[in-house]
Amino acid sequence: MAFNIVRTQGNRPSPAEGNSNELFNDAAEGVPYFTPAQTPPAGTAVVPQPDNKPIPKLFTPLKIRGLEIQNRIMLSPLCQYSAHEGFHTAWHVTHLGGIIQRGVSFLLYPFLCWWTLCIMTG
Repeated sequence: MAFNIVRTQGNRPSPAEGNSNELFNDAAEGVPYFTPAQTPPAGTAVVPQPDNKPIPKLFTPLKIRGLEIQNRIMLSPLCQYSAHEGFHTAWHVTHLGGIIQRGVSFLLYPFLCWWTLCIMTG
């Protein structure tokens, strides 16, 4: 069965008006380019918690000086071994973008290679 993905801005036709094989992909509000809306947003806790306990600290906002991030999920630098002449490639952008979409609030991204040929040992 083939599906037609329809990008909407909140105005969905009723099932009687539209094709039953259409999947709707609502746009996130306040974003100048298309990105799908996520309810609840990635990286947030379920409110209220199913067992009525407080929200885990991991999912509470963290403020560092003037920066406030939505949760305490952080991603450290990853060794990808796929740089081209010391520069990141489309692989890096795609890989990190896929991880960030899942709710990481803080990313440490190394952008400096001291030598063109780096040998990692360990």
